[in-house]
Amino acid sequence: MPLLSDQDRKALEARFKKDVKRDVSITLYTVRNVGGLILPGRECPTCPQTEQFLTEVAAASKHVHLTVKDFYADADDAREHGVERVPCITLHGEDKESSNLRFYGIPAGYEVMTLIEDIIAAAKGTSPLQLTTRKALRRLEKPVQLQVFVTPT
Repeated sequence: MPLLSDQDRKALEARFKKDVKRDVSITLYTVRNVGGLILPGRECPTCPQTEQFLTEVAAASKHVHLTVKDFYADADDAREHGVERVPCITLHGEDKESSNLRFYGIPAGYEVMTLIEDIIAAAKGTSPLQLTTRKALRRLEKPVQLQVFVTPT
């Protein structure tokens, strides 16, 4: 059963048709289900739903591409991209080699729109931040790690 309703899928297709003109790659780091076998310490109850949701999102545009990687089988790749846990979603536009944006957990509730806006920003290749904010960020001399935590209500 689809996670997106027909109405939501059509709205997403229309939004992507309007705003996504260049390719965007989504990579999902997950735990692959091997015939229902779950190894202790490698549980990820939201991984299957996250993959299904991202599959539906990617199907809404020919410019949105999803790659699914097993966090444990592709451990070197995950480590190279700074992925520390699952599920983890990374995004990058067609002209970017990698992304420092990592979205942990299942996008649900208000986080869905955050992810959709991030996909659109990656496609445009520009930040939605105000010019003054971008200028201030360029002046940073050291790397900064920003984490935003949300909890479902």
